[in-house]
Amino acid sequence: MFDKEIDMQKLFITQLKNKIKSNEFIYEEFNGRFGNADVVKVTLNNYNSLSLHQMEVLKDYQCAKITGYLHKQQSHSIKYLMDKTDYTYTNIIAILNKLKKENIVTNDDKGMLLINKDFEFPNIEFTSYELKLKNWKNAIIQANKNKNFSSSSYIAIPMDLAIKLYKKEKDIFVLYNVGLVGIDGKGYKTFFKPKIEKNKTSKNPTYISSLAKIVFNEKEQII
Repeated sequence: MFDKEIDMQKLFITQLKNKIKSNEFIYEEFNGRFGNADVVKVTLNNYNSLSLHQMEVLKDYQCAKITGYLHKQQSHSIKYLMDKTDYTYTNIIAILNKLKKENIVTNDDKGMLLINKDFEFPNIEFTSYELKLKNWKNAIIQANKNKNFSSSSYIAIPMDLAIKLYKKEKDIFVLYNVGLVGIDGKGYKTFFKPKIEKNKTSKNPTYISSLAKIVFNEKEQII
């Protein structure tokens, strides 16, 4: 069916895009600082509550790092941020001014620092697909690694191979909790759907800045 892996990948992306919802986006050769995957479907929930200015600020790794150390319920001092980061007092003040301007960070009645109660991080889900023409075992290994950032991870292979694997090797997919998708010219079929794993992307700097880039890019295109 496919002479080259890239041909299968392009067809699969087209098939995915034909079925996505308004809050879903497809990325090829995705690198979001979490790892790499051939194809990723990003599902963004409640991201419309964020402004472009907020996301543009959070795209900056330093701003994301400071935000990641702050909370809504527990307040912290500038000294706490200096101890947690390698930033100087002057640097932190400059970062906080940017965050406060966009209502991401605020002060309590004692001057301590909090995440603004009206600011909400988007809920983001990653579904990753590792594509191979033949070497399905290597695809499973990579798909298993992709679970570090994905709520669900699949291998996507030619339809005839997927049919054979589902009949003879289903236990491997169950063991690794990796999904199985078959692709041909008529469309794609999910043979095994893995259990959704709890979102592992906590509010750390790399997650925040990568998330901000995704949301900013999509919102900028919409506007």
